[in-house]
Amino acid sequence: MSVAVINIGRAIPSFAIIALLFPLSIQYGFGLGFWPTCVALVALGVPPMFTNTYAGIAGTPPEFVEAGRGIGMTGGELLRKVELPSALPLVFTGLRVSAVQIVATATLGAIVGYECLGSFIVAGLARGSAGQSTILAGALLVAGLALLVDIVLNVLEPRFTPWLRRVR
Repeated sequence: MSVAVINIGRAIPSFAIIALLFPLSIQYGFGLGFWPTCVALVALGVPPMFTNTYAGIAGTPPEFVEAGRGIGMTGGELLRKVELPSALPLVFTGLRVSAVQIVATATLGAIVGYECLGSFIVAGLARGSAGQSTILAGALLVAGLALLVDIVLNVLEPRFTPWLRRVR
């Protein structure tokens, strides 16, 4: 049930969340740009992390859980010492997917006045055909940053899961 509720965030487009929260942000004094963008990015980033964490914990081999119970572990100890370490590769995958999506989608914040790499794209669109190089520069910067985030998190993953390294 909780997975279904969390995944509602995937069904609502980020731009729609920003558009709905923008007037509320102004009305309640939160200002332009940051808060509507932040809420939309959190709504975009939580579902992959939650789903992957849930799948990783649910996918813990039953013999691992049974062995933990056999040595007298409590439910909390099983979660901390058996299930979460077993789920860590999927947790990192969810984190990586969320981070890349957030970096790529943060450009929408420029539409509601948030200064970000999307500002180059919006400024280029405002200049019409004269702004094509600005649009391209902004798009390349966003794509490059998304790739960099993906590469960095991919490199960091084995450092947090040393038991999965292959023996040479």
